[in-house]
Amino acid sequence: MAVVWVHIDALDAEHPVMSRAERAVFVWDSGDMERRGWSLKRCLFVHECVAEMGVEVIAGRAEDVLREIGGPVFAAETPDPALRAVMTAVGAEAVPGKPFSSLPPGTDMGRFFRYWNQAKRSAMTHSFNQ
Repeated sequence: MAVVWVHIDALDAEHPVMSRAERAVFVWDSGDMERRGWSLKRCLFVHECVAEMGVEVIAGRAEDVLREIGGPVFAAETPDPALRAVMTAVGAEAVPGKPFSSLPPGTDMGRFFRYWNQAKRSAMTHSFNQ
């Protein structure tokens, strides 16, 4: 059975990876959330997004849970090194999504507002052209 791992970089029920799902799961990895320094508000936001998507939620370490489920694993492409490491470890196939915005290579993404000041024009254009 094909499994789609819904991770924090793809909380979108319309992401192209969802078309591959026989089973879609979000792994609630408290240890990872703590390492990332997430606040209660951030955790609540993610919880609400996942609940709205209607996917199965399993608590545990992502790599362990996905190995236990077995089967081919698909996941949305991500620039996050920690998520990519899990994808590599479980042999997940990365599925590209629709771009949020168009940015030139080398764009400074160190802080959100520096990124957003460069991305907002093309992000709004993408939104209105769909």
